[in-house]
Amino acid sequence: MSELNPHNKRRSRRLPFRKLIKYGNKKSQHRGYTINLSRHGMVIESSRTYTENTPIIIEILDPLNDNKDINATTKVLGKVVWYNKGISQTSKMGIEFLTYSQDLELEYESKEYH
Repeated sequence: MSELNPHNKRRSRRLPFRKLIKYGNKKSQHRGYTINLSRHGMVIESSRTYTENTPIIIEILDPLNDNKDINATTKVLGKVVWYNKGISQTSKMGIEFLTYSQDLELEYESKEYH
């Protein structure tokens, strides 16, 4: 892993990660896509954002680790750490993970070393 920049708040590298998701603050009610993944969170894009510190449930609908089972989902709990409402219909949110997902950790490791 590369050295961390003291002016950069990131604790790990962001890696490209495009997956279909459902998300919401009480239940998974909106759809969007992930943009990238780090060990501690992800960035998602969609037409709906939540404000900072809002708890959020994310279900990753696309299979991870080349698992071809279309019913495979990964669910994590996070909180919004930043958001930006885009001029168009697409907005972005930075999510910090509050729960650990072994599937996401394996996905991150497989991308980090390739």
